[in-house]
Amino acid sequence: YKNIQTTFSKNLIADPHIWLDPILVKSQVVMIGKKLSEMDPKNKDYYFNNTSSYINRIDALDKEIKTSLSNCKYKDFITFHNAFNYFAKRYGLINHAVYGTSTEGDILPKKLKEAIDLAKNLEINTFYTEDLADYRLAETLSSEVSNGKVLTLSPLERISENDLNSNVSYILKMEQNLENLKVGLMCN
Repeated sequence: YKNIQTTFSKNLIADPHIWLDPILVKSQVVMIGKKLSEMDPKNKDYYFNNTSSYINRIDALDKEIKTSLSNCKYKDFITFHNAFNYFAKRYGLINHAVYGTSTEGDILPKKLKEAIDLAKNLEINTFYTEDLADYRLAETLSSEVSNGKVLTLSPLERISENDLNSNVSYILKMEQNLENLKVGLMCN
């Protein structure tokens, strides 16, 4: 586990969004299961079984993502929040973000024009916003490109009260992200 922890530490400085890469999440699950077993050795079999079960679910998610994104017209996508670099790297995509790794602050008009120009040059018609975000800016950008649309990609940092109350899971949110990416990337 030392190599995994070192990798996490170096990457967290620049981009904390490791949970959007299912393979990195799998490593986190293993470390959490191991630590819980150490803290509560009487129930280590319980933790081991749950860890193994969840890893199998994450492996299935990873396979679904790979299969679904293997035959897409586009590899580039535009988000407002620069949260999807680990995901994009894992699955051979290119994430272009309007904001940095934080969505705090205003976006300069120059940056908006660059996003519109990029979308036109790459023939991208989808802008991805996120849960609980104000969609108006994304709608404005999408109105500037042919057949523009706005879809959601959740960085899983904040979720709606409705999602919280209905116990929406990591796997489900990632599957929702995948469905929306398939639309924007025009996947078969």
